[in-house]
Amino acid sequence: MNRENEILNLIRQNPMITQDEIAEKLGIKRSTVGVHISRLEKKGIIRGRGYLINEDTYVAGVGSLNLDIYGKSSGDLKIHYDHPGHISANIGGVTHNIMENLSRLQVPVRFVTAAGNDLFGKILLNECREAGIDVSESVEIEDASSGVFMQILDDKNDMYLALTEMRVFEHLTPELLKTRMPMLCGAAAVVCDPALPVESLRFLTELPVPVFIDPTSEALAEKIRDLAGGFYFIKPNLKELSVLTGMEVHDEKSVMKAGKALLEKGTGVVCVSMGEKGCIYMDAEGHYYKRKLKPVRNMVNASGAGDAFMAAMVCGHVRHMDTKQMIDHAMAAGIAAVMSEKVINPAFSADLIETILKERKK
Repeated sequence: MNRENEILNLIRQNPMITQDEIAEKLGIKRSTVGVHISRLEKKGIIRGRGYLINEDTYVAGVGSLNLDIYGKSSGDLKIHYDHPGHISANIGGVTHNIMENLSRLQVPVRFVTAAGNDLFGKILLNECREAGIDVSESVEIEDASSGVFMQILDDKNDMYLALTEMRVFEHLTPELLKTRMPMLCGAAAVVCDPALPVESLRFLTELPVPVFIDPTSEALAEKIRDLAGGFYFIKPNLKELSVLTGMEVHDEKSVMKAGKALLEKGTGVVCVSMGEKGCIYMDAEGHYYKRKLKPVRNMVNASGAGDAFMAAMVCGHVRHMDTKQMIDHAMAAGIAAVMSEKVINPAFSADLIETILKERKK
């Protein structure tokens, strides 16, 4: 991605620059420049004669939109026991959360999802619109229940157990997605999640656009294991990386080995979440970075950290941010998420990310 940034900078300085001139200035082969130019055109970043840069970029999302219900007991959790506690509800879904966080970072977003034609569905779609998310390509399904994710938190505000109702997303079929092809192919990036049918995920991996995905769980990592090579960007944790590769993953050395295996399958970027130890980034161009910020000691709610992290990574990608800077921004975004009781921090913004970076960058 750094090479693409260098090419884009040269194009901004001289939109009529030739591929031979770019190759000479960067000290690389003309054929290599051609490959990068082709990728930039497919991503919709440059267009037309003279390599005009398309500043009207947007990110497309395909995936889950659901009602998130969270409960925390006032005392110790017990089986078969009626617990007094605190219950809250808000809009959620992995792809939705990433879309809303992107919108809060001033990135235009278009979202393809499915909702039931019920009370929850109407509320969820309206909440999307109010958050600046374009849902004009989404569908409402008659006689279907909208998505629901119900989670019980432990005394550390982490997940103890959860129940999900996600059958409505089975309607996001390849046939439906084909009717959204112009919008999907015009995006600078596509974000999806494993709640989609396998055949729909496979369809997305064949788009001429970088596709980002977070496995979100070991079970769903198994679901996308055979498709991993088709994704541009995958963000697993250690257990999910182990499932994706069939390798035992427990330390930096094994992360490097497993990450390399994914890259050899065709994945463009592997960014492994290491919890308080930060993250490890690897890409097909041979870059390897281990980054860490000062951790948060008093988490309020860890549930939205991964979605905020992913949103900042996607934002950095479409804005051609330096890779190390992009990773640091993503980790700061995750910290911003855990500071809020809500899955999406109402104060989430680029300014908040910069403030956190100043406080916690080592």
